[in-house]
Amino acid sequence: MANGRFADAARILRDLQNAKSLQGFASYNLGIALIKDGKELEGRQYLDRTGQIHGNDEPTLAIKDKANLVLGSKLLQEKNFDGAKQVLDRVRLNGPFSDRALLGSGWADASQGRFERALVPWSTVVTREVTDASVQEAMLAVPYAYGKLNVNGKAALMYGSALEKFGAEVDKLGASIESIREGHFLQALVREEVKQDADWVVRLRKLPHTPETYYLLA
Repeated sequence: MANGRFADAARILRDLQNAKSLQGFASYNLGIALIKDGKELEGRQYLDRTGQIHGNDEPTLAIKDKANLVLGSKLLQEKNFDGAKQVLDRVRLNGPFSDRALLGSGWADASQGRFERALVPWSTVVTREVTDASVQEAMLAVPYAYGKLNVNGKAALMYGSALEKFGAEVDKLGASIESIREGHFLQALVREEVKQDADWVVRLRKLPHTPETYYLLA
């Protein structure tokens, strides 16, 4: 697939469909390979199948979510709003793809004028990490929906809140850039207590929230 040989990739991936250790991953990649090879309908069928596989381990749940996000996003772009919402709503509320799925689910409702329903997923997204692009979009989408519902006072307050948070993030970004240029980021990376941990890359996220480490969370 990396070399653009999607038909060859699809042939290999078809032979892996019954491999238990590759549950979900083989069907997801087959779906992508088929779509890239111009077999859109068949590829989507494999994505849909992946999005409904059974399994409770984290890798399987994650690939299910990713398949549903990819398929749902395609349907949303094509203005198949009901279909998009149905697929996007399969994504877990707390998985790695949840913010984008909730945002898309809200837009599927909003695009049909169902702004009250759109507020349900969007109001969940806005409470999350502000450095995430989906959260930032939701911060503007929520007051937009309230405006459409003629709840103008709340819309104005939430637009104001979004502006304040965006301004705060700009300030943090500036402080991070300055701190990194001064070499503090490299100092954080070579801290002895970090280097002694086998999972030091993951543990970097738990460093104190200083300007130079803040965006490790993103």
